[in-house]
Amino acid sequence: MVPLQLSLKNFLSYSEDAPILDFRGFTIACLSGKNGHGKSALLDALTWALWGKCRAKNKEEVIKRGAKEARVELEFELEGNRYRVIRTIIRTKGSATSTSLDFQVFDTSAGSFRSLSQGGLAQGTIEKTLKMDYDSFICSAFILQGRADEFTKRTPAERKDVLAKILGLERYEELAKKARELAQKSKLEGEQIERDTTNIESEISQKDNLTRKLNETKAEEDKITNEIKEKEKYYEVVIRESEALRAKTETYGRLTRDKENTLRRFSRLKEDLDKLVREIDKDKEIISKEKEVLQGYLEFEKAREEEKIFSEKLISYTNLIKELEKTNRIINDEKSNIEKEISSLSGRNGELENRVTQIMKLLKREEEIQAGFKEFLDTEFLEKEVEKKRHFVEKLKSRERELENSIQRISFEIGAQIKGLEAKIKELSEKAENRESFRQECEKLRGEIRVGEEIQTKCESLKAKLKEIGGEKKASISRKSEFEKIEKEETEKLNLIKSQADKPQCPLCESPLGEEAREALIQKLEKSLLDLEDTLEEENKNIGQLEKEEKRIALEIKAAELKIKNLQELNKQLGEKEKSLKDAITASQDLELAKNELDRLKNIIEKEDFGAEFRDKLNEITQEIRKTAYDERQHKEIKVKLESLREFQTENKRLEDAKSNKDEIESQLVSIKAKTLSLTKTLDEGLFAVEYKERAFEIENQIRELRYDEQKHKELRSILKSLERFAKEKESLDRAKLSLRLREKELENLEGRLTTEREQLEKTEKELKELEEVISQSEALERNKKVIEDAISRLKRTKDEIIEKKGRNISKLEWITSLENKKEDALKKAKKLGYDMTLYQELDKAFGKNGIQALIIESAIPEIDIEANKLLTRLTDSGMTLSLEMVKPTQKGGEKETLEIKVGDNFGTRSYETFSGGEAFRIDFALRIAISKFIANRSGAQLRTLIIDEGFGTQDKDGLGQFIQAINTIKNDFDKILVITHIDELKDKFPVRIDVTKETGRGSTFEILYS
Repeated sequence: MVPLQLSLKNFLSYSEDAPILDFRGFTIACLSGKNGHGKSALLDALTWALWGKCRAKNKEEVIKRGAKEARVELEFELEGNRYRVIRTIIRTKGSATSTSLDFQVFDTSAGSFRSLSQGGLAQGTIEKTLKMDYDSFICSAFILQGRADEFTKRTPAERKDVLAKILGLERYEELAKKARELAQKSKLEGEQIERDTTNIESEISQKDNLTRKLNETKAEEDKITNEIKEKEKYYEVVIRESEALRAKTETYGRLTRDKENTLRRFSRLKEDLDKLVREIDKDKEIISKEKEVLQGYLEFEKAREEEKIFSEKLISYTNLIKELEKTNRIINDEKSNIEKEISSLSGRNGELENRVTQIMKLLKREEEIQAGFKEFLDTEFLEKEVEKKRHFVEKLKSRERELENSIQRISFEIGAQIKGLEAKIKELSEKAENRESFRQECEKLRGEIRVGEEIQTKCESLKAKLKEIGGEKKASISRKSEFEKIEKEETEKLNLIKSQADKPQCPLCESPLGEEAREALIQKLEKSLLDLEDTLEEENKNIGQLEKEEKRIALEIKAAELKIKNLQELNKQLGEKEKSLKDAITASQDLELAKNELDRLKNIIEKEDFGAEFRDKLNEITQEIRKTAYDERQHKEIKVKLESLREFQTENKRLEDAKSNKDEIESQLVSIKAKTLSLTKTLDEGLFAVEYKERAFEIENQIRELRYDEQKHKELRSILKSLERFAKEKESLDRAKLSLRLREKELENLEGRLTTEREQLEKTEKELKELEEVISQSEALERNKKVIEDAISRLKRTKDEIIEKKGRNISKLEWITSLENKKEDALKKAKKLGYDMTLYQELDKAFGKNGIQALIIESAIPEIDIEANKLLTRLTDSGMTLSLEMVKPTQKGGEKETLEIKVGDNFGTRSYETFSGGEAFRIDFALRIAISKFIANRSGAQLRTLIIDEGFGTQDKDGLGQFIQAINTIKNDFDKILVITHIDELKDKFPVRIDVTKETGRGSTFEILYS
């Protein structure tokens, strides 16, 4: 992973206008600046973008104080691809935050980035692409501030775990876990099969008992069948007698229903008659009080007219009272407004008098203020001129940096083209060399495919034949089914004729049937059944032969399919090999062109024959900056003086305002005093709301003239209420006169209908009495019929239960037969599971920490050991060496897997833990660089970047020189090396320096400086 560009917004000490850090302009650089200015924050941004982790303890701490959102965007190159990570964190409510993540790849065809993964899935995609998590990164390629000993300070066991993670041994741990799970699964399945086998044996032991029960059940079924036949014969006789009595029973039922309906109608008519008589009596009673009701109703009408007159006066009286109250409120409001205005004018008068006093004070200081304001204007003009120079120089410097970056970018792009061509030439050479082997492989695959296609043709023919046999078998089974159906029908006919031998009619067609004819019919049916048995036997034989032929052909098809199983794969391989052969031929043609292009680009780099127009413009801009002669110190002094004089700008403005406003304020004072006197006079003499006062007087006169008497009105309402009942009684009287005539006519009609219904009832009762004797015989017959039906039903239910019991016994016997076969299969499967469990247990050991993982670590340790000692000898003038030990003896005489660090110096060999200060840091540094180089050389995680954050404070002058020498030694092994420090002697040793500064209110920023 090589970083290309880093962009920050409100991250830690950097604000939203932080510059973009472009890594493409250098290979090795020093990141310098004072403590706390934001050097390490740049590297925190890098790890936070990739893994969401950095030095901050809480995730919301990465957001700059006062901001709501932090954002980091990182572009990097890996294995020839260009990627971009955009991570954002937003502060919501309180300490709560929300995070978004987008992982993108550069699409060369579209010329822009496209998203690979977003949200929660993106982090896994990033780590899968990098083949590295955060812990492995800071233990290898990123030496964090204060954590240079991240690998060495861990316990021996933890060191081994970290190294295993760096080497990607988690996949073996996953395989071991999978093997353990499969072994456990095989064990559990084997135990389950053992339990199932025991249960199966228990079921099989019941076979003899079930056979005995089945025979007993069949005997019971035959006995019940005979009983049912006898009952059904007797039932037929009862049915015929029952049919004869059914007609009379239906007539009796109809007459009974008619009688009930007549009784209901008679009862309803009687009720209606009684009700009508009561209502006629009630009407006559109301009419008898006619004189009294009419007298009361006349008095009610008179009282109602008088109350209407009083109600009209009440409406007028109420409206006048409301208008009088409204007029009085208007008069009082106008008086209150005048009093408020007088109070407001008094307050305004006091304010204006105070302003006059302030104006007089300013006028006394007029000369002093004007002199200070003149000096402020002169200084402000000077600052603007200097600011123009500063702005011009800033633009030139920005353009200068852009041109330098453009030159570096062109160099980087040409270098990238050279690397791409070198890789392409290597790839083309390998393809061209393999052309003949690809041709031979293609010929071999074509021969294998021809043989497979011949077998496939034969297989298709067999399948067609198998389908044809299947059709014949299906037809034979259908014929067999039809014959079995006919056999069943003939058997039933034969049994029916034999069972009814004592009857003179044929049970099948109800025609007369003599003894001789019956015997002839029986012989005919028995012969037909024998012929059907022969036919069925032939069909069964035919079906058996067809099934054997089906099995034979199916076996042939299975064998053929096994032979052609890999035919599709062979075709796929042939396509791939033919493509490879074609690519190899094309590669031979492209190889020479690529070599010529590589030589051309290398010649451009050697002569620095690129970016000429940028270099010329860069020289012009450098000369222009010198001519401008901008002095930053002088600019700051002018700004300080300008701020000290700024108060005169404000006082001059106040002075001008005072001069222009003085006369106006004095005029306002005179006007306010005059208005206050006028309002006070109006109030004292009552010269306000004159029209409303006159209207109030008029309303009072109208109320007196109306002469409304509230008490008399109440008395009249009380009299009217007491007479209201006569109005209701008058309505009842009118209704009674009208309904009496109608009800007397209805009474006459009801009496006639009652006479008719009484005569019909007497006639129906006479007919019912005649049928009662016959009905009594019918009921006895029905009871006898019900008894026989119940008996037959019970016998049939018993037979059904016996048949069901027989079926269960047959099913159980069939189930036991299948269990005997299942037992054999289970025993075979148990044997295989035992073998699988042993195999998976062995794989668990092989993939475990003491198996393949230990072998891989053992093979990696010597390489890391050698590389670390190369650096340590340079850093200590050959005064120290180290070794990594994988095995440690135990107190009991055995050995323990570990990862001890032993260091040798002039005083002998001892553990790493006994060293401190500068010596410990050199050991840490050597080991960390060795691990980083080891990772960079592996085919898995291609980590081509080294970052060193501080740690040099413990070194003397010679030690620092040795560090610089060691870094220069390894610089060709990494595409990018960053060293972070604030030591002046160290930062001047690097060709490129990223200088970090921090300004109050603005936050951290940086500038790239080239030596």
